Amino acid sequence: MEPTTELTDVQLKVIEFVARSLSIFEAANQADTTWKEVTLWRNTNPAFCDALEEAMRERAIVNQERIQGLAFEAIQVLGKVLKDERASPAIRLRAAQTVFKMTASAKKPQPEPQDTETQDPEKTEIMHNSAQSTVRLPAQPGRNSLCPCGSGIKFKRCCANPVPQALPTAA
Repeated sequence: MEPTTELTDVQLKVIEFVARSLSIFEAANQADTTWKEVTLWRNTNPAFCDALEEAMRERAIVNQERIQGLAFEAIQVLGKVLKDERASPAIRLRAAQTVFKMTASAKKPQPEPQDTETQDPEKTEIMHNSAQSTVRLPAQPGRNSLCPCGSGIKFKRCCANPVPQALPTAA
């Protein structure tokens, strides 16, 4: 079968229904054709295939705009629920949690990649052989480990504490 480039009325109907947010299967049914025939058109008619892809892109844009509109309305509703003193504390808490999730899932700025060649070699530490390409800065000592300043006392009682405390005296 030779590929065709002209679109029939039925093919145009399918494309129109897809652009109106119907699935390809539903569009085929609405246009009085079969899924199998639409699949055949997609495989043999480049013009149909291109038009169908364009309709699907348009549908995606329309759906994205609808979602943004609904998200705006949802945010307004959440604001009303949070401010409503008559709403139960459980409902208000769930609304607040939803707002927190929304703000946490918002796109965060990516940190700039660090250039490992310009770092001070004394401040870096190479990890185990399985991850030799990763370079990490040394971690702050644990609260109960000895202080790296060399005082001989725990880090939490020395440099971690901004107010110096007297060393314990031997009795």
